[in-house]
Amino acid sequence: MPRLRVLSWNVENFKIASTDTTRVVQHVRGYNPDVFALLEVVGQGVYDRIASRFTGHNFHMTYGPQSQEILIGVRKNLTTFFSQKTVFKAGNAHLRPGALVTVKSGSRDYNLLFLHTKSSSSPVGLGLRDDMFRRAFKLKRKLDEMEGGNARFVFCGDLNTMGMRYPYNREINFTTELRKLERDALRVQMRLLDKSHGATWTDSHRRISDSNLDHVVASTSTNITRWQFPNGREGEVEVEGWNRFSNGSPQWRSFVSRVSDHCSLYFEIE
Repeated sequence: MPRLRVLSWNVENFKIASTDTTRVVQHVRGYNPDVFALLEVVGQGVYDRIASRFTGHNFHMTYGPQSQEILIGVRKNLTTFFSQKTVFKAGNAHLRPGALVTVKSGSRDYNLLFLHTKSSSSPVGLGLRDDMFRRAFKLKRKLDEMEGGNARFVFCGDLNTMGMRYPYNREINFTTELRKLERDALRVQMRLLDKSHGATWTDSHRRISDSNLDHVVASTSTNITRWQFPNGREGEVEVEGWNRFSNGSPQWRSFVSRVSDHCSLYFEIE
């Protein structure tokens, strides 16, 4: 099987009226992905506009009472199955479901789960994220049983690993949340992939430090291309977007306000 090119990107509050769709399309086309997911899609108009620009892809979108959806594009020459996983709403009607794409190549299945977990540093926010991660690992175990071994499974997206605020010095910082995610991943033969940049989100008002919110978690049986990035760093996931510009520069402000305050994640499965 040739390399499977995958891109995941939270295009903040993606609306036709307020988002520079042309720049979004140019960014995605620059990677020529076989499978890509756009998170925080608002309105049917985005589906129509993106589908008309990527005629070589089939498209699927999550649906429900949530205000933001996940839009998936899959190259037409790939044999795939799409399913919406409502269990990742964790009992909250307004959370996003997971979007699972299974790509078949011969007798092998490559399972890609795109997630947009709860964004909150409150105790309930941390709890909901932890529950969604637990469900992802439970899905991995189920896939292992179905395939009789270590299934080829990846979940990625805006995982919002921001920790938890709490008084009386009982905070849980983002590094602690990430360490737990890494530990739980290892228990089901998965790992966090190395990225070209640590920070994936920036505050448009420049009041909060750039944060490490978007991640790719892959099973150890899934071979991910590793290469050297232009910044000299080695890794498996290229983080690209507002970080191309000097923080606070006019170009940075234009990208953050008209495109997204999140960078995209790009990786290749061998």
